[in-house]
Amino acid sequence: MSEKEIIKNLNQIKELADSDCPMMVSERITWLINDMTKEDYNLRQGRTKEQVRSSEIGAFIAFGGLVITLLIVAFSTYF
Repeated sequence: MSEKEIIKNLNQIKELADSDCPMMVSERITWLINDMTKEDYNLRQGRTKEQVRSSEIGAFIAFGGLVITLLIVAFSTYF
């Protein structure tokens, strides 16, 4: 769920609260929480965005090291 969608949903919930519809407000908040929780779990598995980014950088560096090692081994066997 993007930031724009969250803000849109929160504004709609605010309008419902202002119009005195507590049951609808409760349902919308429940849906919003469920959507955010599912997305968080599916995409980040409970980790913060910084932790995910750090993991991605670490994986990229490890892959680069593997490629360099394989190239060195390949060239050393031919020469």
